Amino acid sequence: MNKIPPHEFATLRLKLKAGEAIDAESLFKNYTSSKEASVYLQRKPHALVTETQLILEAWGKKSWNVHGRFAWVIWGGSIGEAIGLLLLITNNTKAEIHFGIAPHVWGLGFATEAVQAVMDWIIKSSDIDEVTTVCDHEHIASMKVLLKSGFTQQRLIPEHLFLPNFQTNRNSWLFMWERNKEKPEI
Repeated sequence: MNKIPPHEFATLRLKLKAGEAIDAESLFKNYTSSKEASVYLQRKPHALVTETQLILEAWGKKSWNVHGRFAWVIWGGSIGEAIGLLLLITNNTKAEIHFGIAPHVWGLGFATEAVQAVMDWIIKSSDIDEVTTVCDHEHIASMKVLLKSGFTQQRLIPEHLFLPNFQTNRNSWLFMWERNKEKPEI
């Protein structure tokens, strides 16, 4: 099994590639600077493209697997621009996943397609046996992506996430995917 994810994934409509500074301008324009896209994130919209560059340098191809952190820029196939970001944080056989997509492509299934590409690698080619994430209790779109991608809604965690756009701690749902353990024969 491969413990380090590939730099690229290709789906029917998308390309996920390990983030690089060269991707920052398009990603900033479409996603990281968007107030609308950052409502349910633990960060404010980026004011400068250099903020986006710093994330891609710290989490992307330049630092691939330095701290078990991986960042793929989501590129829209026919669109030809960066439309989102997918992060994977690994720790031995456990991982955390986070994703976001540009508002102008919401509702087209791109987030689900991107998450499913990474989850397919996790299922078929990794030693990861548990993936978790949390999302705001009102972020219905993200919850749908997670459910479609094989996650189960575990429990509500009161006041778990501080979201700058709300200036308060918010309730969040814990979602989890677990590799099916084979039951020993008796």
